[in-house]
Amino acid sequence: MEVEPEALGSKKAEAAARKALDERKARTRAENNEGELGDDLSKLLVSKGLLIEAGWIGLRSAAIPPDAPQVQIDEMRNAFFAGAQHLFSTLLHILDPEDEVTDADMMAMSNIKEELDLFIDAFKKRHAARPGGQ
Repeated sequence: MEVEPEALGSKKAEAAARKALDERKARTRAENNEGELGDDLSKLLVSKGLLIEAGWIGLRSAAIPPDAPQVQIDEMRNAFFAGAQHLFSTLLHILDPEDEVTDADMMAMSNIKEELDLFIDAFKKRHAARPGGQ
């Protein structure tokens, strides 16, 4: 399913994804099997062309308190999508236009991976100690 670009940032898309998450959470808690929740929701969203939305919902559940004010949630979502847009746009511009992967392409990807690995390691350390990521 192709998603219109303007739909990705819409409240409607987030509301639908949030509703699916809430419904799935309720069922999962009842079954006491919370580990499958994120995987199932991520697969569902990705299958609908919402890979970045899936990442946002994962971040929201891991790092944002449930009682966070709406303005905080909105601004964090904006920042998350802005980061995704920056990375995607940068990749399109820095990779060599040749058909074959170049050493420069590999170096660029390696540098991005290293930077993101450092970030996620620090993120996990900060958030792992809190029950439910909160």
